[in-house]
Amino acid sequence: MAEEIVIDVSEMRHLADRLFDVLESRGKTRIKVPKAPYWMVFAADVFNVEPPALVTGDAEDDLMDARSDLALENEDVVSIWHAAHHLAGLMQLIAHADLKHISATDERRT
Repeated sequence: MAEEIVIDVSEMRHLADRLFDVLESRGKTRIKVPKAPYWMVFAADVFNVEPPALVTGDAEDDLMDARSDLALENEDVVSIWHAAHHLAGLMQLIAHADLKHISATDERRT
């Protein structure tokens, strides 16, 4: 059986807040992302030993579903995994946007 680690929710919140603080300190108050599907792994398959099936994500769908899921009062949030899945997609889009920016910056230097 795989070993487990325990991560405090407060630490994850701090790390996410820090990421957004850094983005804002660099003048990034909006992030442009492609309006195209992207690949992701379904949450239930992340830790399977066999290669997981890929599913497609969509920025607008992720944003709308995360807004909808998390607009409810805490006790009314039906599915934490569903909201987390869509937030993970949005975090991947932030990573993609940053890599795209780094790549464009590197090309200008050469």
